[in-house]
Amino acid sequence: MQKSFKRHGDAGHGWISVKISLLEKLNIATDISPYSYMRGDTAYLEEDADATLFYYSYMKMFGSVPNVVESQYRPSQHWVRNLSSYEYTK
Repeated sequence: MQKSFKRHGDAGHGWISVKISLLEKLNIATDISPYSYMRGDTAYLEEDADATLFYYSYMKMFGSVPNVVESQYRPSQHWVRNLSSYEYTK
């Protein structure tokens, strides 16, 4: 299971990268908004509502706060913004 979660951000916003399989395990994969992004098997949860939903769901299931580490900060537009909007399909 994924144990650390990277935070990516720019001057306007931030995202937490989380494997979609973990979102499925937490039963929130269908609750993530299109304001988040995805690439391959990873979702980039926007830092407001979607990341908050993830934090609470993770704490409820595992009894601890997820470990989030700063990964990439760019003062200009971050590459995450160029990814596809999150759309869960199974």
